[in-house]
Amino acid sequence: MNGSPHLFDALAPFYESNWGRAFLEHSVRLFQRKLAPQLKPGDLVLELCCGTGHFAQWLAEHGYRVTGIDGSNAMLRYARKRLWPGQLFQADVRHFRLRHRVNAVVCFYNSLNQFLEADSFRAVLASSFRNLKPGGWFLFDIVQEHGYAQFWETDEAFAHGDTMCELQYRFDDNQHLASCLVTIGPLHRPLAHRSQLLLRQRPYSLGFVAEELRVVGFELVVVRPVSEGNPPDGRLAILARRPQENPSHQSASHERIALQQHPESKSTL
Repeated sequence: MNGSPHLFDALAPFYESNWGRAFLEHSVRLFQRKLAPQLKPGDLVLELCCGTGHFAQWLAEHGYRVTGIDGSNAMLRYARKRLWPGQLFQADVRHFRLRHRVNAVVCFYNSLNQFLEADSFRAVLASSFRNLKPGGWFLFDIVQEHGYAQFWETDEAFAHGDTMCELQYRFDDNQHLASCLVTIGPLHRPLAHRSQLLLRQRPYSLGFVAEELRVVGFELVVVRPVSEGNPPDGRLAILARRPQENPSHQSASHERIALQQHPESKSTL
């Protein structure tokens, strides 16, 4: 994944105070329109890259049984103030196994664009597929190239206590990469006392995503443009489904009783 957990650890206080709730409204609207009609109260919902837990909390408050996964322990410290600790796990979303398969997986707000290589992108899809029940749903969004090219470039700054966070968003047409240069440090000290971190995102086309879903085993169900939030154009909501299995191939192994940890994963869920 692009951007180490340390980067997101450094961003966690600013995410909590500035972005978590701002992103919540868009995530709720997308969920209600595309996925909620397919689910019922009590269904198991997994949120990948759950951050500080605003949306996971909303799911729990609306009757779903929620699990959240994120790579940043600092982000999860905020999330644990909103949910029971047993609902949240620090793990690599490319390589994980849950104790029980879920009815739905969600992953919002550019999170999948942070996987810069096709193999990493496919690994997230494969982990999601593996942890879904047959007939389960996967709802996510992606940003396409024109969304980054037209709307990404801007600057913003936030203060949290005595610490300043400055962000410079740029898009490189030659490399086809979006970047966010993060500068964090004491509010009233020179730039030399601040640290800089770089986050990159790669735009993906619908054709690429559709093929990756097919390779993993998903059925592509719905693709819709998303006009709310940033960017106001160039974001797609995608709903995919793990096919129902032939009854003759079902077995008791589909409901996992014990944890099965992927050999590449370093986290215990």
